[in-house]
Amino acid sequence: MKLLGSPSASPQELAQHIEQIVIPMHEKLDTDEKILSGGIVAGARIITFIVDAASHDELDRLLMSLPGWGLMDVSVTPLQSFRDRIIISRQMAERLKSLK
Repeated sequence: MKLLGSPSASPQELAQHIEQIVIPMHEKLDTDEKILSGGIVAGARIITFIVDAASHDELDRLLMSLPGWGLMDVSVTPLQSFRDRIIISRQMAERLKSLK
C-alpha cells in the first residue's frame, strides 16, 4: 500500500493529515487481529502487511475501513501456504516423471 499525498500541502496541512489519517491508520493496523505482520518501508510512504482474510470481500472491507482509504494506492498479492505448494509441487513432479 502506498500513501498518496499532495506535494504542495503546507506544513500545517501536512501535520493535520498526519494526525487525522496517518497515525489513526497505523494504530488500526497495529491493533487489528487480522493483521499478522507488517510495517512501514524505511524512508518511504509505503506500508506492507500480511492479512489473514477468509475471502477477497473480507480483505476489501478491512482495507476500506482504514482511515484515508481514498488516499492510498493498494496492491494485493495473494499468498499460498508452503504446505499447499509442497502438495502441488509433488503432484507436478509425479506427472512430469510419468511423461516419456
